[in-house]
Amino acid sequence: MKLSEVLAEIRTRVDEDSLTDSCSGEGCAVDMTDIPDERVIVLVEHEFEFRKMEGRRCDRLLFFISTPENILFIVPIELKSGKIRASRGIRQLLGGVKLADYLVPETNDFEIICRPVLFSGNVIHPQQYKRLNQWGGGAFRNLFFKVRTARCSEERSLADALFGKAAQPSQDWRDERSRLRDTLLDRISD
Repeated sequence: MKLSEVLAEIRTRVDEDSLTDSCSGEGCAVDMTDIPDERVIVLVEHEFEFRKMEGRRCDRLLFFISTPENILFIVPIELKSGKIRASRGIRQLLGGVKLADYLVPETNDFEIICRPVLFSGNVIHPQQYKRLNQWGGGAFRNLFFKVRTARCSEERSLADALFGKAAQPSQDWRDERSRLRDTLLDRISD
C-alpha cells in the first residue's frame, strides 16, 4: 500500500460519526499550527463505543503524513484540564494505541512513528511528571515510544510536543504554587 493511500484507508475503517476536524475538547485547546492539513482525527470515545471496545481510552487519535520524510504519524492525545495522574494518563493513551492498531493497515511499505501526547490545562506536578518520564514506554507494532507532554492553549503546542520542545513543568509548577499562595494570603488578609 502506498503511503498516500493510508489516510483514505483509515477513514474507511472509522465510523463516520467518529471523525472530527479538531483535537481540542474537554476544556483544552490544541493548537494545530504546523500539522499538515491532510489528516484524520478520531473521537476515540465514540469509536470505542461504536466498536464495543472496553478499557481506558484517550480523547483523540490523530493520523497525518510528514511529507518530506514520508512517515505516518500516529498521535494518541489525552486532554486534561484539571489534575494529572500519570498512571491514568498513560493507560488512556495506551487505549488509543490499541485502537490505532485496528485502524492502520498492516504493511512494511513505509515508516510509522507513534507519539502519544498528554495535554494539560494545569501545570503538571513534578512528581507526576517524574512518573511519566520514569515509565519505560510502550510499543506500537514493535515500535517503541514515550509519552510527550504539552500545555493546553499554547501556541504551536502540538507541533512542539511532536517535533521540538516538550512542556517542562517543574519550575512552572513552583511559580504557579507561589502565585496561588500569594493570592490566598491576599484574600485572607482582606
